This record gives sequence, C-alpha cells and structure tokens, in this order.
Amino acid sequence: MKKLLLYLFLLIPAAALSESDGPRLIVWQKSGEKVFYDLADAPITTFQGDLLVIQTNKTTFSYQRSNVLRYTYDRLGTTGITLQPGDREVEMNREGDAVVFRGLKAGAIVSVYGTNGTLVAEHTADGTGAMTVSVKDQPSGVYIIRTGSETIKLIKP
Repeated sequence: MKKLLLYLFLLIPAAALSESDGPRLIVWQKSGEKVFYDLADAPITTFQGDLLVIQTNKTTFSYQRSNVLRYTYDRLGTTGITLQPGDREVEMNREGDAVVFRGLKAGAIVSVYGTNGTLVAEHTADGTGAMTVSVKDQPSGVYIIRTGSETIKLIKP
C-alpha cells in the first residue's frame, strides 16, 4: 500500500507538468531533465537571488540558477505572446518574425546574429526604451537576438 501511495504521489506532479500540444515554456536542467509548463497556465519567470522562479496560475516552482542550462519557449505557432523576464517586457509578434522590447535603457544595443555567428543587424534603443527587431526581410531560419545579458532565439518560419 505504501508503494502505491508513493507512486501516486510521484505521478500527480508529473501529470501536472506533462507535455501538451500547445505552446509551452521548457526549463532545461544541467542534469538533462526538461520541465514543461503550458503557456495556458500563464508562467511568469523571474530571478530572485540564485533562483529562477516560475510562477503559474496553479503553483510556483524554483530552480537553482546553477542547475539550469536554459529556458526556452516552444510551439508558439501563430499566437502572440508576451514574456516578462525581470523588469523588461519582450513580445513576439504573431507571425514569428519580430520581437518587441520595452523597458530597455536608452542607448542599449540589440544585436541580431545568424546561426553561423554573422551579425545580421544591430539596433540602438531610443529614449523610450522600446524597440522592434524584425527578421521579416531575412530568409527562414534561426536568429539569435542579444541585448546586454539576455539572449533570445527566434525561429522564423
């Protein structure tokens, strides 16, 4: 009976974080484990000291930053989504070919790179701290957008 209860206890959290077909946030841990959060649960990522904290409308999870390899967003499809890392806002457009930044410091540099490391474009934030970075005129593929210590991978369909 104890084994059955332990199995059920372990199964419930796994079911809550199981893969779905919709858009999701993935936390990639250095151990090789991946944890999935449905974007329908409205996950908010913040950093609190040495912790990556993910708060959903169901619960809150925290991870030691030293144990997290990266976190990514997957299966965004054609839905527009707003992400808020720290005090900045990053919004991906519905077409998947542009990213809008809000809350950047005036004069901040935003660079766009191809997967081969070639600089594709570079932009400077104006006094409002808002900027749109588009790869609309670029071929389909993967682009790395970097500002300060933040890096975003954009996959243009």
